[in-house]
Amino acid sequence: ESSSLGSRSALGVIAQHRAGGTTYGVSLAIADDFERPIGIAAGGAFGVGESAAVSSGTFVQQSVGAKTVLNASLEVARHRTEANAALTTPGYAVRSATFGARTVLGAKTMLSANLKREWSGSEAVRLHVPLTINENGDIGRVTYALPYDDLVGRTSLTLRLDHELTKQAALRAGLTRERYGFGASVTGIAAILEIMN
Repeated sequence: ESSSLGSRSALGVIAQHRAGGTTYGVSLAIADDFERPIGIAAGGAFGVGESAAVSSGTFVQQSVGAKTVLNASLEVARHRTEANAALTTPGYAVRSATFGARTVLGAKTMLSANLKREWSGSEAVRLHVPLTINENGDIGRVTYALPYDDLVGRTSLTLRLDHELTKQAALRAGLTRERYGFGASVTGIAAILEIMN
């Protein structure tokens, strides 16, 4: 799954319990060495030295009849970053809520939808940019606030259709719409013909 934080090293565990048509579960994960610890590429004087996170979450999956499954999850990831030069990066938390559904349409077709929202209400990143220097060598700086919600926040909607053409071939198509902080948005469409020997 794509992430504004890029690649990382992670280890996680999941425990779940099924009761009738409902499955409950919890998860715990630790991660470090994030490619983009604050959601954007930063280096040099603006670089982030270390980054790590601990994540915990819960999920539930409910069968509705014989053809439809609903699922929901909530996760909180607490991030710790270290930057001591022209960038001040306080620790922050990212909350992620996901709602999804999948249903069978006929004997060979499945339709699924997934809505995900990621947000953070933590203290903003501070970017200190040198602006002036006086005759004593004192440097004046201007500070910009970069809210974490704009850096790591995201809303995505994914629709997917899977259709079995034959026992050896299947068509998989998807549409994804994502909206990021600062008002940026992306739409993607993909179709794959899967052939198995």
